[in-house]
Formats: sequence, structure tokens, C-alpha cells
Amino acid sequence: EASRSHADWFADLAERADEGISGADQPAWLERIDADLDNLRAAQEWVLAWDPPRAVQMAGAVWMYWHLRGRPTEGRSWLERALAACPADSEGDVAGSAPLLLSRRSRALHGAGTLAWVQGDGAAARPLFEDALGLRRAVGDTAGVAGTLNNLGLLAWSRQELDEARRFLGESLEIRRRNGATPAALASSLHNLGVVNWERGDYAASRSASREALALCREAGDRVGEGHALNNLGNVALALSDLEAAESWYAQSLEVKRVLGYPPGIAATLSNVGVTAMRRGRLAEAAAHFEESLTLYRQMDAPEGIVTQLRNLGQIALERGEWEHARHLLSQSLSMRRASDNPSDVAGNLEAFALLEAARGEAARAARMLGFAAARRAGSRTPLHPSERTPIDRAAAAARAALGDGEFERSWREGASLTVEDAVQLALEFSEGIALTARKWARG
Repeated sequence: EASRSHADWFADLAERADEGISGADQPAWLERIDADLDNLRAAQEWVLAWDPPRAVQMAGAVWMYWHLRGRPTEGRSWLERALAACPADSEGDVAGSAPLLLSRRSRALHGAGTLAWVQGDGAAARPLFEDALGLRRAVGDTAGVAGTLNNLGLLAWSRQELDEARRFLGESLEIRRRNGATPAALASSLHNLGVVNWERGDYAASRSASREALALCREAGDRVGEGHALNNLGNVALALSDLEAAESWYAQSLEVKRVLGYPPGIAATLSNVGVTAMRRGRLAEAAAHFEESLTLYRQMDAPEGIVTQLRNLGQIALERGEWEHARHLLSQSLSMRRASDNPSDVAGNLEAFALLEAARGEAARAARMLGFAAARRAGSRTPLHPSERTPIDRAAAAARAALGDGEFERSWREGASLTVEDAVQLALEFSEGIALTARKWARG
């Protein structure tokens, strides 16, 4: 019948797109899916009702499209509905075809986990990745195993579980090297290891991995990977305060990502360009980049990105002496961070509040916040980058000068002993105090 023929044709197109989106013809395939999206939606609805295993195939084949186009919510809906319509037991009943069906299911689980992670939903992402990994090991899909290990590494990195991240990513890279993986696949593991090494302050290792990844991506024609590697090299330069080099790397990365129309990558690099401009004192330019990045993250419903951009904009307000506006933005960011299932970068949020407190002459509070953040970073082994140290050291020195050595050290130790919840509550209570003071001033 016509509906079956239509669904089969577009399911086959989705399968071809899965391969094409991962290769040198990626831009053309993204545009092809753009043009046929309404047909694909109609086909997916039909197979959901009449052929659930086919729905799992289709949804899994196009998950990367949803990621690259910055539309994870719709992609997750496709995948979740397909997986629910075709439970694993029903697939396993199909004799002879089970390995293929299980392979397709593992791809859908992997894609659902990735899109959940993109939206900051680590609690949903981990079991999806673990189920995908189990199926891929069961059917002997070594390339798939390496891919899911890679993404488990990213999940661990985002939660600042860096030893676990390196373990997953190292195993992924080892499998890919041993099995002669494509240059693009090798590059993926390399540039993610580069990110973890950057997070740990091992900039030489990060730069080396990112340069190797960049060469492999260019060899393979992998423009998305090229954009990631360029961005990573910019991060290393920024961390070491080489702002001119950082701007150059970021400009190249942003150009690649804009040509592709890749919102998640564009948003991330815009944020980094904004930080670089802020470090150079170009506050209006930095704010514009942060606002554009924030808009993209809101369109993608990506809480982690939203949290970061609100904090960045709060720091711009602080630099301008707009304390009430800074308080409002930093409070929004910290409240979202607290509500997240992934409160990994709470140290950065508390450091931003410490800078605000120090600017207002609240030396004891600043010392406590800085003590908490320092202890948190020591525990997770995620040190401040050298370029981040200057404002933090300046705030600490000002607090020490105001309090004296003994009182400063006591306040610092108090902060270091706080739980995350207590530190967050302290910051938010302080924030409310600023708002009350501002309202009193406004009333005269």
C-alpha cells in the first residue's frame, strides 16, 4: 500500500543519512534531511503505529541530525516513543534477525543517551548508554562499543568525574586504534581526551591530542570534528592567557560551525569568544556573544549552557558595577545549577558570588565562598586555569587585607567545610540581602 511504500522509502533514506552525516558529505546530507523532514515525520508516525521495529531503526538513524541541528527535544521524543513501542523482549522474539534488530536498538539507545546528555539530563543519559553498551558488546559491535564508551566518558567529564572519564575515553581510543577505526572516530576520542586533560590542567597533553584530532578531521572531511578541535585549541590558549591565539582558534571554529549550521557548537564557541573579549575588557562585545549563546541554548532547552551564560552575563554586570543586575543573573544561574541533576560546576558559580561580595566589601563572605570553591576544586581535581586566577587572587588578597591573616584563614576554613547545599544557601541568602539593600536605596 502507499503508506507502507512511503514509510519504507524514507526509512531507507534515514539509513543512508546515518552514514552520510558522519562523512565528508555531511553538509549535503543535513540539507537533504531538512528538505524531507515533513516526509520523515509522516513516515515515523506510520511505522510507530504499524511497524515498531522500523520506528526504532528510523529514530536511531537520524539522532545525529537532531543533535547537529540543535533540536534535541524532538529527537528525544522520536527515540523515546520508538523504544517504548518496541520493548527489547519483542525484538528478541524475531529469530535470525535479532542481531540486526539489537544493533539498531543499541544505536537508538546511544542516540537517546546523547541527546539527554546534551540537555543536561545525566540521570536519563547514563542508563541509556549502559543499555546501549551492553547490547553492543553482546552483538560484537566493537565500533559501537567504542562510540558508547566515548560518550560515557563525556558524561563523566560533565560531572567532573575525571578519572572515570579518562578510563572510558582511553578504552574507547584503544579499541579504535586496535581495530583501524576511521580518522573521524579516532579524532572523536582524541579531542575528548584533550578536553579532559584541559580540565585537569595538563595543557601540553590537551594541545597534543587536539592537534592530532584536527589533522585527522581534516583528512576525513569531518567538519564538525574540525570545529571541535579548533575550539579545544582555543581553550588551551585561553587557559594560558594567550588571548590573541585563542581568538584566532575560536574564529576558525566559529566559521566552520556557522557554515554547517551547528547550533550546539556555535553556542559553545560564542561563549568562549565572549570570555576572551571579557578578559580583554571589551565588555559590550562579550555581552553580545553571551546573549547570542544564551538564545541558542534556550532554543535547544540545554540547561547547562543556560546556567553558564547567565553566570557569564552576571560577571559582565559585576565588571560594570551593576551589582543588583549581577546579583539577579548570578542567582538565576546558581538556582538552576542547584536544581540540576548535574551540579558539577558549582565552584565556578560560588567564585562568581565571591567576586561580587569582595567588590561590595563583604570580605568575610568572600573568603568563605572562596574557601568552599577551593576545597571543591581540590576534591574534584579541577583547578582554576591560569587565566582564571587573576580575579580570584585579587579578591582573596582584598579580603585578607580587610580581615587580617587570622580572620581570613578562619573564614576560609569555614567555607571549605561547607556542604554544597549550605554554600549555595549562603550565596542565595546573600543575594537576597543585596536586593533588599538596593530596594532601600531606591526608596531613599
